[in-house]
Amino acid sequence: MIQLFRKIKKIKIILLGLFTVIAAFNGVMLSFIIVAAGNLSDQVSLTAMMQFGFISLVSWAIVYSASYCLAVTRSAIVKDLNMMIKENYFSQLFFDQQGQVDDADFISKITNDLKLIEMNYIEQIFITISSSLLFIVSVCYMLYLNSLVSLIFILFSLLPMIVPIIMTDKLKEAGGQLATMNARYIKVLKEVFGGRHILQAYFVKRAVLVRVEDRLHQAENSAYQLKKTEFLANFLSALISGVCFIVPFMVGCYLSIIQHQLSFSVLIAIFIANDRVIGPIQTLTSALNKIYTTKTLWGTFQSSFNVKPTAQPAEALLPATVPNTQIKLIEATAVHYPLRNGTDLQLNFKLVTPFKVLLIGPSGSGKTTLIDLIRGIIKPTVGTIKVEDQVGHVVLAQEGMMALVDQMPYIFDTTVKNNITLFQNDRVTDAEVLAVLKQVNLYDELGGDHALTVSCGERGQQLSGGQRQKIALARALLRQPELYLLDEIVANLDRTNAEMMHDLLFRLNISFIEIAHYFDADDDRYTAVYQLVAGQMIQIR
Repeated sequence: MIQLFRKIKKIKIILLGLFTVIAAFNGVMLSFIIVAAGNLSDQVSLTAMMQFGFISLVSWAIVYSASYCLAVTRSAIVKDLNMMIKENYFSQLFFDQQGQVDDADFISKITNDLKLIEMNYIEQIFITISSSLLFIVSVCYMLYLNSLVSLIFILFSLLPMIVPIIMTDKLKEAGGQLATMNARYIKVLKEVFGGRHILQAYFVKRAVLVRVEDRLHQAENSAYQLKKTEFLANFLSALISGVCFIVPFMVGCYLSIIQHQLSFSVLIAIFIANDRVIGPIQTLTSALNKIYTTKTLWGTFQSSFNVKPTAQPAEALLPATVPNTQIKLIEATAVHYPLRNGTDLQLNFKLVTPFKVLLIGPSGSGKTTLIDLIRGIIKPTVGTIKVEDQVGHVVLAQEGMMALVDQMPYIFDTTVKNNITLFQNDRVTDAEVLAVLKQVNLYDELGGDHALTVSCGERGQQLSGGQRQKIALARALLRQPELYLLDEIVANLDRTNAEMMHDLLFRLNISFIEIAHYFDADDDRYTAVYQLVAGQMIQIR
């Protein structure tokens, strides 16, 4: 957390410290007014009385103005910290191409878990600091008024601090259990809705309800247990605080009424100031309890700040082709990569541009794995695979010179234009987007010039399967890459559109590798046709 605070603007930290110190006098302000009022006599002048009232009002206004400014400044810093934590956590997962991200787990952490961290960790740190300062100022003022009585009050006020010591382990366990159960509940909801069509098709209802209700019960029961534990800790603190109030006050009454060693106004002032000792201690105890409950949870996010940041690829240009750079070849040398079917993908090939290659094979034969190896998304367990430009430099997929069009393109819940530009609207004109729509025969289908504003719906539900496939190809065409990697690109198209798509690809002065389950033996436009058999890439034409 310290490294995050270092990134906050210094002026905010300075203002936070200033307002925290001034607001800490809230604990002694009323005591000061009572003591000052007790020193007024019957002979006091109206002017002195007015001065007393004016000073009291100004003091009150200053302290509570500082309290307001403290709350605003603290909220601003919490906002900055939230943004840094979420941005860092998102970047670590999004740009880690080797890692597998569980959507449900990520959403649960970025929403539920981070809200808990904000309320029960970050804000409690600020409360701990302000409560500690309030305690220190109040104690110093009490000792100034009467050291003996104040020491008795203070010593008894420290007793509630034993509660966190007693309850620490239970609070940690309850907090960790709640985070785990919440994540499981979110995950099962995502699974149920994601596979709803399958569950409905097989008329599965009771088993689903039982599974969801079980996860819900576990999550809510964990929340209930955490609250019970917190309530118990707060109850013990309140019980001990009662003893801390009454016993010292009785001693003060004895010294004031019986021994006449203490004025009653000073006793009342000490009693009120002590409330700003016990109050902060209770607040501090509660804050520490909450921090303990989320300490393990915070560790999940804190670990991402201890990892060397993943390099974020530069934004690809539109069009993507880097000037004076052209892909020359793709070469695989003694490559081995294990497949899920138990066989090894074994590759030895060299493709020199320009080429239009078709790769066929059944599901699970390693076609998509080969594409991922070329893109650099995965690395061979043995051997090397490289893509080089004309001068022998290695070309990386993130440089934008390769375009992937897969069989299940992801369509965002936004307009056709945003889906094609992938939100890079400042780098391309409407005319350029419309041009690629015409190339893929979507211009007229989607309403001509109005096509850019057509809403695609969540996951493209407003479009047909063929239209989604065409938008995926349009994304690639807009960027003018030198290498197209096409994964079952015509699987969702009728024969007419499939032929149109192939005609377009063969007309373009590009190189591509197309994946398919089968091919038309009469189509002789491919420069080569390969088949994957038992992990081997065999040229069949």
